[in-house]
Amino acid sequence: KMFPTIVSLSALVLVLNHGPASAQLFNPDPTAHLTLPKQSKLSPMPWNRYVVNFQQATFFEAWQFCHAAGLRLATVNSPVDTELMEKALAAAIAPQKGAFFIAGTNLGAKGSWLWISTNRKVGTPYGYTRWHPGQPDNAGNNEHCMEIWYENGAFWNDYQCDKKHYLANFSYLSISTASTL
Repeated sequence: KMFPTIVSLSALVLVLNHGPASAQLFNPDPTAHLTLPKQSKLSPMPWNRYVVNFQQATFFEAWQFCHAAGLRLATVNSPVDTELMEKALAAAIAPQKGAFFIAGTNLGAKGSWLWISTNRKVGTPYGYTRWHPGQPDNAGNNEHCMEIWYENGAFWNDYQCDKKHYLANFSYLSISTASTL
């Protein structure tokens, strides 16, 4: 197997969003500007593209990497977002399991979770959350960053902001028509 154990690896997943009724401004291939390590994978999804890159990074290193590249850590605002992430993770790591940072944090606002990428409260605007039962629990009074745990489905967990997997999100505009959907 290409990935002997996902737990000992870290991942960067870049989500490249595009959909109908949008227009390409500059680059016909939105991933062309990305310099990806040879262990990276692009998922073949028509609406969102995920790039999985296995490397170690803390929550804030992940955020800085994404920011420097014009990307952003992933947010999850709906069941559709969760489903697309699950498909991308399954394609990248199956049959393994693992944890991946997403953009949620409650640093500076104990008990109130915020998407660091968009500066919006978690659960807005649609009221959607996907916490694993019993989470967030702030175990050890040291869990202030959000991860998505993938194992036959994806759920959120609060976790320490140390070395882990992480997700990033990059939005762009592209040309789409009903005939290409």
